[in-house]
Amino acid sequence: MMVAHESMKCPESAPAGQAGFSMFEVMIAMVIMMVGLMGLAAMQDIALSGNMDANEVTRVTTLATDLIDRISYNKKNVLVYNGINTTAAIPCSQPAATQAQARGDCLQWDFRVDNSGLRNAQGIVAVAAAGPIMPNSTAAMLNVVNITINWTGAKRAKTVTMSSVVAID
Repeated sequence: MMVAHESMKCPESAPAGQAGFSMFEVMIAMVIMMVGLMGLAAMQDIALSGNMDANEVTRVTTLATDLIDRISYNKKNVLVYNGINTTAAIPCSQPAATQAQARGDCLQWDFRVDNSGLRNAQGIVAVAAAGPIMPNSTAAMLNVVNITINWTGAKRAKTVTMSSVVAID
């Protein structure tokens, strides 16, 4: 005759209160999961917006440094770059038209600003003579170059101004 061992007995039904999840517990778990997913979606939106802003600022910085490099190369004629405005009907008319290299720099920069992928991009150049490097000196004159680029970002209008000092020997 075979005797059933204790571990081989048929399981009895689970004790009361341990039969599984109730509908209320499932709903609470779903609410917690939804709050977490909404937070994750909000973080994704913030990260995407920050990435777009960084991309735009990188393009603007590249545009501004490009023109500053061009002006530094043609530093003897730095003052003719004053007044460039890429949204003007003829952005490189006066005074940049008075010097061939400045006119070429202006036309190329105007093309790059217009084709930068930035919405409503506008580039403005202001050059101001700051005087000699040292008082009572005629060795080198300093000029302050301010390049301002305005554009419409994803959520608002934006402006970046880059300044540089160009010394004329």
